[in-house]
Amino acid sequence: MKKITKKLIPLIIISAISTATQAAYVAGAQPIMFGNDALVHAVFSKVSPNRVIVQGEKIVGVDGPDGAYEVQKTADGGALVSLAQGIDQNFTLYIVTDKNSALSIDVVPRNIPGKTLSFVPNDPPMKAKTDAPNWEEGQSYEKTLIDISKNILNGVIPQDFSEYPISRDLPYHPNVPVNIKGDKQFVGPHLRIVRYVLTNPSYLSVQLTEKMFYQPGVRAVMLSNRNLYSQGQGYLFVIYNFDSGSKE
Repeated sequence: MKKITKKLIPLIIISAISTATQAAYVAGAQPIMFGNDALVHAVFSKVSPNRVIVQGEKIVGVDGPDGAYEVQKTADGGALVSLAQGIDQNFTLYIVTDKNSALSIDVVPRNIPGKTLSFVPNDPPMKAKTDAPNWEEGQSYEKTLIDISKNILNGVIPQDFSEYPISRDLPYHPNVPVNIKGDKQFVGPHLRIVRYVLTNPSYLSVQLTEKMFYQPGVRAVMLSNRNLYSQGQGYLFVIYNFDSGSKE
């Protein structure tokens, strides 16, 4: 297993079980955020291959008009898209990833050098969860949370979890007297784990409890330190339902 941080003091609280489409313009090679099934307008080179990547995921499908382009998959999960000679009109490419993210690209052909187009989904990776209700009601559910929490506190990524960009996290705004910043995110078949950095901006020490960080959809909370001195920092680990969070 992979190491994620040093061993922390195990302070755990486990909660009870409870039951957009936007258009963006791609400029240069900067990463572009998109919602699932979004439409993105992008300028493509019609004289050189264009590299398309979706951060944290592998492109498994590229579809579009016959004869308008050619696609070659790359080892890193991206795709090289070459436009057909003489093409001048816009057309739409449909991209699907191994995490079921979907993106439509309105391709604008231009006489420019080949470029890299990097896309970052706004939402956490999507996975089939048809067995989620039965899994949450099973006798092993609470034991699973405890085992995952112990692994995290010992600096180990639990089995079947993978790291994903923190930009894929959903908003989390508990009413607490410290600043919270997302640092790492790990996604498994049914749960998400997010590591946050806590900073005390005041001139006084702050006492924290795990209950202060509970919100609907939160399954477990772990603190590295319950007492943050002035300007001090600590870690907060939160285990969520897979898709829990505020989709602002």
